[in-house]
Amino acid sequence: MVPHLARHDKLKATILLDARLARELQNSANITFLERDTSSSVAVRFYDEQRAVPRLVRQHGADVLLCTGNFALLNSPVPQILLSRNALYTSRDFYADLRSRGDYRLWLDTAVKGAFAKWSIQLADTTVAPSESVCRRTWILDG
Repeated sequence: MVPHLARHDKLKATILLDARLARELQNSANITFLERDTSSSVAVRFYDEQRAVPRLVRQHGADVLLCTGNFALLNSPVPQILLSRNALYTSRDFYADLRSRGDYRLWLDTAVKGAFAKWSIQLADTTVAPSESVCRRTWILDG
C-alpha cells in the first residue's frame, strides 16, 4: 500500500509501523514513518495501541485512520477504516483442524486474536477485507 500512497503527491500520509518493517520501505516526500517496537502478545499490543495511537493521530492531525493490523481503536479521534485480513480467525475448518491435531496452544492463540479482530470489526467505521478484486485495484480516499 505504501508505494501506491507515495505516487500521489497531493496526499500526505503518516504511517506507524513496527521498527523492523521500516527498514524494508523506501522514503518518499509525502510519507512519514513513525517507528515503534511492538509486542508479540496480542493483548499487550492491543492495550498499548489503545493508549498510544489516538495521541499520535491527534498530534499529526490525521483526517482518517487506516488500521491494517486487524485491530481497531476503541475511541478513535477520527473515522477509522479497518483492514480485516486474517480469514483464519473465523474459519471453522481451521479450528477443527487444530483440535484434531491436538494443537491447543495455536487454537487458543487464534481464538484470542479472533475475538479481538471480531470486536474491532464492530468498532471500525468501515471494514475492508482483501479479495481478488481488491488486490487488483488501488483505492485512494479523498477527503
